[in-house]
Amino acid sequence: MRHTVTAVAVGATAAVLVGSVCLSVAHSMPERHLASATTAAMALAAVAAITITMATLALRRGKLRSAAAITLGTSALVGMWFIAVVPQMSPRSEMTLWPSDRHGLQVRDIDGDAWVVHESLGIRWPQPQLRLLPSEEIVNDTLANAGPGWREMHHLWAFEAEGRAVTVVFDLTRIPSVNEEALRQLQEAVVGPLRARGYEANLSPVRMRGRCGYGSFGAQRAGGPRVDGRVFSFEESSSQRAFHLTVTVVGPAQAAGAAFVEAIQVPCGDVPPADHPAPG
Repeated sequence: MRHTVTAVAVGATAAVLVGSVCLSVAHSMPERHLASATTAAMALAAVAAITITMATLALRRGKLRSAAAITLGTSALVGMWFIAVVPQMSPRSEMTLWPSDRHGLQVRDIDGDAWVVHESLGIRWPQPQLRLLPSEEIVNDTLANAGPGWREMHHLWAFEAEGRAVTVVFDLTRIPSVNEEALRQLQEAVVGPLRARGYEANLSPVRMRGRCGYGSFGAQRAGGPRVDGRVFSFEESSSQRAFHLTVTVVGPAQAAGAAFVEAIQVPCGDVPPADHPAPG
C-alpha cells in the first residue's frame, strides 16, 4: 500500500509539473500555435504521470532496469516536445522563480490559530492537525524525472504523515499573467492522467476574484487512495508577477484533503481578505 500511495503521489505531482510547465510554455507562444501546443501539453501531462507512476513502482520494488528504461523514455518524450516548441516561444516566456519565492515559509499565529505563511508571496494555509513532516524523497523523486530547466520554473514543497499514509505537495510556478482559461486548462491537465489510470475524477468550476482565481478537483478509484487538490492563479503585489499554485493531497478519504485545500488562501490584489479563495 505504501508503494502505491507513493507512486500515485509522485505521478499526480508529475502531472502538475508537466502540465503546468507545458501550459506556461504554450501560452508564451504566438497565437497561431497556441491551440495545438496546449492540446499537446495536456496529452504530455497524462503520459508523463502514467509512466512516472510506473517507474516509481518499479523502483520501489527493486526493478532498477525497468525504472531506468521508463524514465529515459519519458525524458525523451518531454525533450522532443520542448525541442519542437522552444523555437516558437516569445521572449516573455522567461518564467524562472526568484530565490525569495522558494523560501519564506513560517508558522504564524493568526487570531489564535496556527497558519503556515509564505512571507514574500502572501500564501497561507492552516497548520494541519495531522502531523506532517517535510519529504525530500517525494521532491527528489519528482524532480529526478523532470526535464531540463524545470527546476528553475518550479518549486515543490512536499509533506508526509508517518508511514506515508497521507502526502501533501505544493507546486509553485511562474506564469505570464492571471488567466481564467489557462487555470481551467491546468485543472484539466491535472485530472487527465488520473482519469487515464481509472480514477473517477470531478472538477469544481473555476472562480475568479480580483487578480486571482481557483478551482478544485478530486479523484478516487476502488482500492486506491483518494486524491484531492486545488489549483490557484494569483499575482504578487509588489512585483506584479503572476503564479500558479497547485496543491495535491493523496491519502484515505478520512484524511479530509478537500477541506484542507479549501482553506488555503492566496493574495488577490484589491479584493478584501474575506473574499479571497478560502473555504466555500
